[in-house]
Amino acid sequence: MTLKNKDGSTYRLRGPNPLMREQELWRDFKLHNFQFKGVVVADTTEVTPFESPMHVNDFVGELEAGIADGQVTPQAGQDLYNHLQQLLFSPPGHDPQRIQQYAQLLQSFDQHRQQGQITGHAAIVLRHALHALAAAVGGG
Repeated sequence: MTLKNKDGSTYRLRGPNPLMREQELWRDFKLHNFQFKGVVVADTTEVTPFESPMHVNDFVGELEAGIADGQVTPQAGQDLYNHLQQLLFSPPGHDPQRIQQYAQLLQSFDQHRQQGQITGHAAIVLRHALHALAAAVGGG
């Protein structure tokens, strides 16, 4: 396929760049810093689960049941679940951070309940599950 100019004539290259006539070719060059050795460092971070993971399962189960029953809006459920994930996957040995994240989860729950996004029996059982979770986290 030939390239055409706007007028329909065949496009012709002008030739090599005149600046390149004096260029030296790189025949003998050396690569520096390419003799590195791959080093693998093992991750020694210890992930410690909560002492009582049943409380987490209780909370998640009750949250799913509340959404299915229509007593918890999907947006409120997703927000609480996101807060729970942050709490569960915080680095070990950061107890003040875990307590703060639990407080944020509790505050989010209260806010959604006040806005009517968590109602009925779901509000009661989720509150109990949150209190049980507090013991595992050390926040209550």
